[in-house]
Amino acid sequence: MPERIAMPASRVLLFLVAVLYPLVWVLNRLIALLFKPFGIDSQSSNKDLLTNEELKTIVMTAVPPSASGDQDMLINVLELEDATVDEVMVPRQEIVGIDLNDSWEDISAQIHQTRHSRLVVYRDHLDQVEGILHLCDIISLYRDERFNVQAITEIMRPCVFIPEHTLLRQQLLLFRQQKQRAGLVVDEYGDIQGMVTLEDILTHIVGDISETEEEALPEIVALSEQRYDVQGGISLRVLNRELGLRLPLDGPNTLSGLIIETLGNFPKVGTEVALEGCIVRVKAFANGIVEQSEIELLPPEDEDN
Repeated sequence: MPERIAMPASRVLLFLVAVLYPLVWVLNRLIALLFKPFGIDSQSSNKDLLTNEELKTIVMTAVPPSASGDQDMLINVLELEDATVDEVMVPRQEIVGIDLNDSWEDISAQIHQTRHSRLVVYRDHLDQVEGILHLCDIISLYRDERFNVQAITEIMRPCVFIPEHTLLRQQLLLFRQQKQRAGLVVDEYGDIQGMVTLEDILTHIVGDISETEEEALPEIVALSEQRYDVQGGISLRVLNRELGLRLPLDGPNTLSGLIIETLGNFPKVGTEVALEGCIVRVKAFANGIVEQSEIELLPPEDEDN
């Protein structure tokens, strides 16, 4: 199960986060020494001489292409500084749960058929959450021959609610301190927006740690040097990094969200949207989400002149 990997991996990642600041400190001191002969006082400002973006540039130029996995992980660690839980959460419409008001036959079938290790337990709708059911806890119910709705309500665990703009680095520490591995992400009104797990955060940093043999579809597929097939749910942060774009990060977290926000309505298949540095054409749309799109990179402006 992924949980067997998640906790040991989190200790490694917390170590990486801890050593990152001394690295920045050393680099800043080295730059201060270089500036000193020119009469530049590097201590006159409280701001770091090296920003996260500058450190990312160093990582991308210093780490050889053969170690691209290490490069991605270092960049993702740097992004913990400003990445938030709503960027990596499972969105509300994809949360799998059981409604206690359903028939026992339906509840039992869903528990047996699910491929998830946790199920949200609610009544009528997702905003009336009762708790989180960990499937590993059900083993005791089978042993005691108590597999029924009442028993499920007795063994389910209380929910942890997480504000949607909580920083990933902060939530990583909170999961460890609270000995929790999952929580429901809520907006300012308390409405559930999604679910985030320890594995989601670790996957954001080090890549897929799932033990399942099933391969996920690639988020980006190159069609040519300038054209790419892209999944609509891809993070804008990842898209910027992989394709060298500068799409805004202060609004929607996904390409689908940015397309819908830019248009001001839901697109149709074939709709084209001009974004900074690229043209996006919608290839698949369903249930209020752009599922697939094609991106054509535009040449830099100075090359057009």
